[in-house]
Amino acid sequence: MADRIIVDISPAAAGARFATLPHDDYAEVMGVIAAYGRFYDDDRIDDFMGLIAEDAVFYPNWPGVAPDEVSGHAILREFFGGARAHARSSGIQPRHHATNVILAKATATSAEASVSMLYAESQAGGTVAVKMVGQYDYQLEKRAGRWLITRWSMRYDK
Repeated sequence: MADRIIVDISPAAAGARFATLPHDDYAEVMGVIAAYGRFYDDDRIDDFMGLIAEDAVFYPNWPGVAPDEVSGHAILREFFGGARAHARSSGIQPRHHATNVILAKATATSAEASVSMLYAESQAGGTVAVKMVGQYDYQLEKRAGRWLITRWSMRYDK
């Protein structure tokens, strides 16, 4: 399967180049994006899953390692909880780094962002190894006053 791109980051031809949101919504969206990697890395799976909508869909883009699509809160919890449990039992400390966030589109209740990512791992007494560099694409919705990830994909520099 080709990498799934779900966010178009082309700047608008006129007016604001990229999307804007009211300050509180913008801060919440940026917080969700930052917390995604941090909560996973800190082994806070309940908090991590609190960022994700019940009907969310994830496109890992990990051919031969993961399915093309993982959907639904329970299946996503099993998927990420299992991956984090494996890292923990292997003595691996993951670190996700998210930078260069582009808010590509936004309305009062939806947002799309593309984020540069760097993923590294370390082990006790070992060196840090960069494992992946690439992009996350996020689609988020504001539901019951909170921003949640509804669809997201990952793709990696080859």
